[in-house]
Amino acid sequence: ERALRPSADSFSSEFQRQFRVCDAKEFVSSFSSDRSHMENSKEPPPFYPCIQANPNIKMNLDSFVSMNANEGPGIVLNMREFMMLTQIEEAWHHLKLVSQENQE
Repeated sequence: ERALRPSADSFSSEFQRQFRVCDAKEFVSSFSSDRSHMENSKEPPPFYPCIQANPNIKMNLDSFVSMNANEGPGIVLNMREFMMLTQIEEAWHHLKLVSQENQE
């Protein structure tokens, strides 16, 4: 939460923070990168092979980076929605831990 400050509420809607959130299973089963976005990098590419979840799709990084809610995986959230989601996730995790402790 501290990393997401200072507030950008005073900025126009064009510059408001947005986050694309997708399920890990969806990410692993659909993300592909041929590393073409790294062509001008001074650093050598990673030693491991490119990520190709679908052999028919060489590159779809742009669909994961895009903040257009009508395209790409998952959902696009504004700052308020993202903060609510992370708080719900933290509460759910806490409830699971308490439940496990009560069962022991």
